[in-house]
Amino acid sequence: MNNKSTMKHRIFSLIFLVKGLCVFSQSDSTKFNEFIYNNVYKNIAAFNIKYASRSLNGAIPVKTFHEGDTFFYNPFLPDDGFKLEMKVQQLDWHYPREGFMLYEVSLDGLKYNNAKAGLEQKNFYVWGGKYFLIAVNRSNHQGEVKFISGQFFIHAIADDFRLNEKDPLSYLDFLKFKLFRYQVENISFVKKKGKKLCYTGNSLLYNKRINIELALKNIEFPVVSDYKE
Repeated sequence: MNNKSTMKHRIFSLIFLVKGLCVFSQSDSTKFNEFIYNNVYKNIAAFNIKYASRSLNGAIPVKTFHEGDTFFYNPFLPDDGFKLEMKVQQLDWHYPREGFMLYEVSLDGLKYNNAKAGLEQKNFYVWGGKYFLIAVNRSNHQGEVKFISGQFFIHAIADDFRLNEKDPLSYLDFLKFKLFRYQVENISFVKKKGKKLCYTGNSLLYNKRINIELALKNIEFPVVSDYKE
């Protein structure tokens, strides 16, 4: 084989290798997105089926169905071929546990689509969940997901942070993660009231200032309310 043929062979091999890597990378990315979708969707469906209420998602669970009634959980269990429409975006925030990366998951209502059939299905216009925050350990082959903030079952994450009851400022990053569903910015400490730490911040979701109360005995569930001085 002459030098020209050898060069062509090497170029062809390189192109083939690069294409192969791109396909593998795309395949790996697709699998990862499916992994996130499956975990997040199942959590959303399970949580909202269990806690369905008119104030939460427009439904009322009943023990006995009568003629004309519908199953309140139907909208969370889509027809065959439909998938919940969700957008997943990696965040550049730092999570205090090594190996975990943060992802924002956002929904525009409870909307399903069937990509093959080009069909769309919308349910529960009053359903409130829009922003979700999860952390994924991609170094773990089996995958490990922490559900941090959103209208789903959440994980306790306080142990991942260096929190100090004597230093209210040590809770700021923790609160940023826990209150992600409200899109809160500029969180600042106000005062300590008994066994509670009081903060304030700006909610981009509600487009207003809010009060935040953190009960030291129940820090995984900070309470948000309208701003009052």
